[in-house]
Order: sequence, then C-alpha cells, then structure tokens
Amino acid sequence: MMPSSLIKLVISTVGKDRPGLVARMCEAISNAHGNIDDSTMTRLGGQFSMIYIVHFNSPENLDLFKTAIAQIEEEGLFHVDIRPLNPDEEPDLPEAQVASKSHKYLLSVGGYDRTGITYAFSKALAAFDINITDVHAHRINGEDGIVYMLAIEMDVPLSVDEVQMKANLENLGKELQLDVRLRSMDAIIL
Repeated sequence: MMPSSLIKLVISTVGKDRPGLVARMCEAISNAHGNIDDSTMTRLGGQFSMIYIVHFNSPENLDLFKTAIAQIEEEGLFHVDIRPLNPDEEPDLPEAQVASKSHKYLLSVGGYDRTGITYAFSKALAAFDINITDVHAHRINGEDGIVYMLAIEMDVPLSVDEVQMKANLENLGKELQLDVRLRSMDAIIL
C-alpha cells in the first residue's frame, strides 16, 4: 500500500502517431521522479493515445512534470490532460483479490461490419454483471467487404453460470452472423 501523501494522477494524451511518443512521455515522468502504476496505449485512426496512472512523491516533482508537459504540448507532439486520482476511484480490492473472485476471459468476435456489434456484446455481458477490463476493435478490408474485429477482456464473477454465458454469446453471434470465440485467460500460459 502506498502512503497517502503521494500525489496520484490520471494522465491522458492524444497526438498524431509517430515514433518516440511513448519514450517522450516516459522521459517526462521519469525525470520528475514519477512512477507509472498502470497504463494503456493504442493507435486509433492515425492518432496515438496513452492513459497512465502515475504517482509523484512531492509537489516539487509534480511541478517538474508539468513543466515538461508544457514543453511537449508547445512542440505539438500531443495534447495532455491531467487530473487527480481521487481515493474513492482506487480499486476496492487489490488485483490479486479481484482475480480470486472472478475468472478472466477473452471474447473474440469477427464478421462483416455493421452498426451495433460492440453494443450488442457489451449489453449481453452487462446482463451477467461481467466487468469488461479491455476492449480492442478494428475494421479491416475483407474479400467481400469491411470486416469488424472485436476483442473483449473481462472479469467473470464466480457466481456466473459460465455454460449459460457461453451459450448466450454464441447465440448472439449466430443471430448477428458473426464468429464468436470465448477463451479462459486463466488457462492461457504466457
């Protein structure tokens, strides 16, 4: 557990994709003696987006970071949004305890693109009180049109009837004429 005197922030960035953006952001954090607690980064339509949870040990270090960010924005590399992470936004349980109360799954969906695919599957998962932890969606050129590829990582509570969940997702896939695959991430060996 981290001391309560730490300054925790949510930092979001977006800018035109190019080499060196991650290194530049990490340099600004490191030079200000910040520590990255969590992050996710992705390219979307030619833009590169990063979201970090970062903590600093002092207001002086935070000031160093803000000075570096002002320089980055002045150079036009990317736009940065910084906001404090409130204590009530912290997870109630450490990741290890969350994992002991759920199973991790990966849902893969693919087929010809149409409006509402992500909505349909996220709604089906919400009906089971499943927490979606990561979503990746891309459109690619197929032989007969645009193909939509969707990958959803999720925490499935132990109380969920996994057989029924799988059947519901497969039926939704058939209804929408999409290929649906559900794999346990607990069993995946990296």
